[in-house]
Amino acid sequence: IEIAEGARVIPHAGQLPGGRRVDAGREHRWPFAVDAAGARVDLSELPPAGAPTEMLYITDLAEGRYDIVTRGGVRLTVEWELERFPFLWLWQEVGATPEGPWNSAAYFIGIEPFSSYPSEGLPAAVANGTALTIPPESSLRARWSVAITCPEAA
Repeated sequence: IEIAEGARVIPHAGQLPGGRRVDAGREHRWPFAVDAAGARVDLSELPPAGAPTEMLYITDLAEGRYDIVTRGGVRLTVEWELERFPFLWLWQEVGATPEGPWNSAAYFIGIEPFSSYPSEGLPAAVANGTALTIPPESSLRARWSVAITCPEAA
């Protein structure tokens, strides 16, 4: 996962059902965090199956862009208007949650541009000052783009 270095990483408050990859009691700087024992965690690398769950909010982004690059060189680029969506939600469920619906069988990540955080909904976003306000009888338009680039065959 490529995001401009130095973005602030805010862990979701509280426990997660599949444990935690990072120390939730402190903020981190992309791409590195530390776990509860103080060991370095590289957030730009996808964790192995069975690693703890994680939910992070990324802010202070240099640009509205992230890339996911496979070992084979396939690149997924997502770009958006940073003014409208100044946060990224990065969440991972990689097999550590034994309860349903995951039953220790899921492996997926989500990287979502968002207008606010945390994931508890609008009242929590209002309380921390990140809620997006749209005046009555108005609308919001935003530009997004997604591109996939494949390396040329040899």
